[in-house]
Amino acid sequence: MSVLNLDKPLEYEVTHVYDGVNISKKELNRLLDIACWNKCKPNFKAPGRVAWEPLEEEVSLVDNPAYKFIAAKLKGVGLFNPPSDKKFSGIISKDYSVEPSYPTTTTWDDLITYPHFGIADDGSYKFAYSHPSPVGGILHERAIVEYNVAKNMLEAGIPTIIPLAVIKYNDDFTFNGKPMGAVITLSVSASHLRASQALYSTAILRGTDQESDAYYDDMLATLGVDGDPTDEVTRLQVVNKIAGRLGKLIHQFSMKGFYRYSSEWSNFQYSAETDELLFIDLDSSRSMEADNLPQFRRSLEAIRDLATVVYRSTAKMAYPTIIDKYTLNNVLKFNPILQILTNYFPEAAVEELEVVSKRLYNSFIPHWFQLKRYKKEIGNVEWDRERRKTYKMEHDLFYILIITSLFPFFRESDIGQKYGDCPSDELLMQRAKDYLGDRYEYFVYLMNGGQL
Repeated sequence: MSVLNLDKPLEYEVTHVYDGVNISKKELNRLLDIACWNKCKPNFKAPGRVAWEPLEEEVSLVDNPAYKFIAAKLKGVGLFNPPSDKKFSGIISKDYSVEPSYPTTTTWDDLITYPHFGIADDGSYKFAYSHPSPVGGILHERAIVEYNVAKNMLEAGIPTIIPLAVIKYNDDFTFNGKPMGAVITLSVSASHLRASQALYSTAILRGTDQESDAYYDDMLATLGVDGDPTDEVTRLQVVNKIAGRLGKLIHQFSMKGFYRYSSEWSNFQYSAETDELLFIDLDSSRSMEADNLPQFRRSLEAIRDLATVVYRSTAKMAYPTIIDKYTLNNVLKFNPILQILTNYFPEAAVEELEVVSKRLYNSFIPHWFQLKRYKKEIGNVEWDRERRKTYKMEHDLFYILIITSLFPFFRESDIGQKYGDCPSDELLMQRAKDYLGDRYEYFVYLMNGGQL
């Protein structure tokens, strides 16, 4: 924590404090002072709007005092956007600064221009876009969502960050007429790094960042993976262990009535201290019950969340900086998709799920190898983002391929039985045809294993 000579800290009010946490008033006030820049500034470990603060006193769960927290995550407390070598994603703003700043009221353009595959009210498929969000900040209402979802998930027994407090800034910080705020949550991990280090982040580029290397070494040790951390086989052993846990986590998430999680690997945290994989970014998640979703929507939203995990786990193997770190032979041998599916559908026949996994890889592989072919041009940024996108797998088609392929298993699963009202295979094919148009013929070809 660095000290600043600020004449005027940010004015705020505390709107939520979780009573399920043992924390001293002194330690709570220290974290609140950081969130409002009161003679100190938030500790930003990475570019973005999230600060990471080591705890100075013992903090634990009321119901389980042995479960102790190591650090606090402060989301929405400001912007850290130093000049960096980011070329492909995570570009927050072109206004760079080596020093962090207060939350801004500027729109985060990149967040609202990327389409997400979604489910319409009538159950058909659609593209959806994120709501506008401020650079370096978060709306107070979204801070409350993260707090409430974390609280509800904790009470449901799902591994997650733990809610601590929500604050609302004064009228100097509003976005589109709504108040801005921040949410403070607690973690059992000392490191701010995420599970993405195992799949595509800087730990894969050994020697690039010492903190990432140390985090990855701890991950290997706790997971019981013995091998050269630079070796692809070692890496895929770790990927498979995390992928299996992701399958279980998303199953729990859906089974307990939550939906719409952005299941990017960077939105999960692995704690080497407790050997847990945790949900960590929850401000976009929702409750099916609170939203009064009809039953047919619940089944569709649940399988969409599964599809997101499968898509993200596959597509990131073609991330530009690590595109040559995975080989086809080893990916098919270890089959991370199958690890996800067998942990999500533990009662299903493994050989039948393996058929689906191969179908999905067959959709991904041609695009992957086109990107591999041009890895030099992509790595040197000779291609802009839009040109690179034309070579990438069409994620809406991939989502529909996942959903259509997995619904027979989903209907028979405990989640499918819980929500019921699942669409028939005929209806799913019709929805695919209605959405895909001319691409439907290719979709049928993939579904039929290379035959029309």
